[in-house]
Amino acid sequence: MVKNKKMKRREFIKTTGIALGAALVSPLVGPFVHTTMAKSKTLRICSYGGSYQESQRKAFFQAFADKFGVKIIESSGADIAKIKAQVDNKSYQWDVVDLETRHIARGELENLLEPLDTNIVDLFKY
Repeated sequence: MVKNKKMKRREFIKTTGIALGAALVSPLVGPFVHTTMAKSKTLRICSYGGSYQESQRKAFFQAFADKFGVKIIESSGADIAKIKAQVDNKSYQWDVVDLETRHIARGELENLLEPLDTNIVDLFKY
């Protein structure tokens, strides 16, 4: 029997910090994301749903939307297989995706993720 493991404060801060960083830098990353958000004034974010995503919304998404005057469209069910299908079909549903480390590694190996241009995005600013 597995007991429910509570997320420690540091894990929560680290995880949501990564999501915030992704949400904040995404409008500056790659022509697709930048163009999509600039044209539609929306940012499509996919995460894991539930109370986790609710905490992201309260802590980051809403503040970002208010600051930059964009509409956040949320979805859940983040999965690297879904990203691969979107890339293969050139039919993108998300601008920002919250992924586990193992999915990020696979996404990098399969060239599915947009690299951050550190000449444009200061990773330490956020």
